[in-house]
Order: sequence, then structure tokens, then C-alpha cells
Amino acid sequence: MLAYAANNAEDIGDYSTATLASIGTFSTAGLLAGSPVSFDATSIYNTQLGLGASSLGFRLQTTPATVTGGGAFTFDSFTLTVTPVPEPGALGMLAAVAAWLLRRRIRRGRPTTLPHACGG
Repeated sequence: MLAYAANNAEDIGDYSTATLASIGTFSTAGLLAGSPVSFDATSIYNTQLGLGASSLGFRLQTTPATVTGGGAFTFDSFTLTVTPVPEPGALGMLAAVAAWLLRRRIRRGRPTTLPHACGG
């Protein structure tokens, strides 16, 4: 999968624009319908965001050595799912706030467990 500077137009540029980075590769041999293929595009996304890019595109492209026999690969139900991953610094900040809140509850003599609703 390749990343490129997109133009929000869904035009021929999506196929001809030079790539910014290769996100990863996979083989269709043995790939079953519904099998997820995952790539981490965090680095290229953050770089483009930092540069003020308005859009970022991803395209699947065969390698030059791929033999298609004159045909093409088709995907009837291709889904791109974006999963936000918190930065390590954000996780550290969250842990520090949680520890601070816990210490504060202990100093005030409050229970350290949160009340819960009982089903009945």
C-alpha cells in the first residue's frame, strides 16, 4: 500500500501522483475473504499533518514483478478502517492524572473504589 499527497478530487491523480511512502506489502496468495490486513500509517499521517497537507491518499498497487496475466485484481468489498492510536506521551499523561486523582481520594479519606449500581 502506498501513500500519496491527495487532492480531494478523486481523479486520475489518485493513480499517477508520485508516492510519499510505502506503508506495507501483502500477498493475495492464500488471502481469504474477510481476512484483515493491517498497516500502520501513523508516521506518514503525522508527517503530512505537520506539513499542513489537506489530504492524504492510499492506494493498492502491484509490484513491478507481479504477473497478472493481463487481468486486474478486484476487490468487491474493500474497507479501510482507521483506528486512532494514542501517542505514548498521551498514555503517560493519562496515567499521571489517574494517579493524582487516586492520591487525592486517599488523602481526603474517601474510598478508593467507585460506587456501582446493583442489578435486581
